[in-house]
Amino acid sequence: MPSLFEHLRTVFLYNSLVDLTHQNIDLPKFELVTLSDAQFIEKFKRSLILGEKLVLQIKPEKVGVIPTIRINGKLAEVRKVNDLVFEVDYLPASSGKYSIEVVVNDQRLLSGFEVLKPEFNYDIEKSELSAMVGTTSIITLNPSMLKGKSFEFSSPKANVNRINNRLEITPNEEGLFEVVMSESGKVLDKLVMFAHPAAAIDVALMDIAGKNASLDKANRLECVNPYWQVVNFQMSIVTPDGTHRTLKNATRFLRNELRELENTAPKGSTIVFENIKLVGQKSGSTQMGKPIIMVK
Repeated sequence: MPSLFEHLRTVFLYNSLVDLTHQNIDLPKFELVTLSDAQFIEKFKRSLILGEKLVLQIKPEKVGVIPTIRINGKLAEVRKVNDLVFEVDYLPASSGKYSIEVVVNDQRLLSGFEVLKPEFNYDIEKSELSAMVGTTSIITLNPSMLKGKSFEFSSPKANVNRINNRLEITPNEEGLFEVVMSESGKVLDKLVMFAHPAAAIDVALMDIAGKNASLDKANRLECVNPYWQVVNFQMSIVTPDGTHRTLKNATRFLRNELRELENTAPKGSTIVFENIKLVGQKSGSTQMGKPIIMVK
């Protein structure tokens, strides 16, 4: 329909000029060519993401011929690369469909391209949409969406860290949550993920330096996953004759009473660290750690 209206305007203007001047007017005649038949233009991207430039390269067959390019009906700035190569760098201001008209000598090309809104564009095969509380999942972004962009990624229910084209996402609570993509404070798109409750978490005896240690050299219980921190636990000792004794510990550190209980236990006793309560360092959510069982 827009083309029909433009044609109607042209016919009206032409006949008005003929009537006013009382003479025939020779309008320039063009050969309308398709994109596949146009030898004077290099292939260009027909689909862009908002913020990405359209690059057109035109190569007239004759020296001295300057192409005319219109985008959405407006003249585009043409840069001369050399005598036979001209280039257009066009940055679309908004998303939508754009028309392109290229005139070289008596050939006219009508084409177009589309500008898409920025959206979460990620590699499905290299991404994990199903996460676990306290465990980091990776979303691999397609590099094309990040060229020249200053996107920000955040979530009210997860810690989000971007490293190049990777998002490291650590949920703070179970259930559905959103990762928001924004630019200069404006929300552009959202990705919905699901966080499963954490399974029993590995806990280890560690020394002052934070390295795994034997019971005689350890000074605390610590989670293997640094997201979680031990809050309290209990230590039970079962001697070879079946005697059972349990002490509760209100911190992650091995207090003197625990040391004394372990030192006085006879050889062959079973030592169990159990009911280990953990808390998420940022979320405050709680979880249980896997028991540690050893024989003296």
